[in-house]
Amino acid sequence: MRSRFLTVFFMLDAILNLVCGIVLFVHPRWFYWNVHYREMTPELEWVGRTISTYFILAGTTMAYASRCQDVVMRRRLMRAYIVAGLIHFPTTIWRGFAEHWTHTGPVLATAISDLIVIGPYIWFSFIQPEWIMEQQRYARVSQIGQP
Repeated sequence: MRSRFLTVFFMLDAILNLVCGIVLFVHPRWFYWNVHYREMTPELEWVGRTISTYFILAGTTMAYASRCQDVVMRRRLMRAYIVAGLIHFPTTIWRGFAEHWTHTGPVLATAISDLIVIGPYIWFSFIQPEWIMEQQRYARVSQIGQP
C-alpha cells in the first residue's frame, strides 16, 4: 500500500532536487549569494559541483521512488539516499579541512544542508515503516474476511 503523502513528497523533492542540481551544475556561482564569494575557487567549485551531482541523483532516485509500487523498494531507495547524504557530509567537511577552511561558510552550509535534507528520509525510512507494516497487516486481515 503506497502512501499518497509520500508519493507527493517524493515528486516535489525530485523536482526541487533536479532543478537545483541542474542550476548548480551549470552555474555553481549562483549557490553562493554572499558578495565575498564572487570569485570561484577550486574549493567552491568542487562543493557546488558535488552538491549538484548529489541533487541530480537524489532527484532521479526520488522520482523513481514516487512511481514505485513496492513499499520495500521505496524504503531501500530512501536508505540509499540517506547513505549518499551521510557520505557527502564528511567528504565536504574533509574537503574544507584539506583547503585549510578558506571558505568556511559555504562548506559548512553545504554539510549542514546535507543533514537537514536527509532528516525527513530518516523519519520515513526508519520510524514510519512500522506504521506502514501495521496498515499492510490490517489490509490483509480485512481482505481475508471479504468474499
